[in-house]
Amino acid sequence: MTEPSTLAEESLPARTSTSPPGTVEILGLRVLARHGVLAEEQTRPQPFVLDIRMDLDTSAAEWSDDLDDTIDYVSVAGHVASLVERERWQLLERLAGRVCDEILADERILQVVVRVAKPKVPLGLDAETVAVTVTRRREG
Repeated sequence: MTEPSTLAEESLPARTSTSPPGTVEILGLRVLARHGVLAEEQTRPQPFVLDIRMDLDTSAAEWSDDLDDTIDYVSVAGHVASLVERERWQLLERLAGRVCDEILADERILQVVVRVAKPKVPLGLDAETVAVTVTRRREG
């Protein structure tokens, strides 16, 4: 009888240059940080929630089952959390853009989509959250 892993490997189609990339997502990454236009936002930590989608060629990891053949999402999440805590920006657009830039520094990433949500924004209105989404693609 053939082992299940052998059957699974045999059934995987070969990746071609026209195959869509794989996707690694980090959803709901919560970080306390100081970003915003108001003085109160710059001094008092508040929650930010990030959703990160990274498109990359996952074909090697699909076959090898080796972390070195893909993106280590634990490492990415820790790096992003540190960046969000350490830097200070007024606009969510800038914050999301910085996270995109840092993730695209890894040449394996073909495209990244970052959504930054600020659930406790001082709007003075009845709104659950405010969010900005930025998409960046690798050129060439």
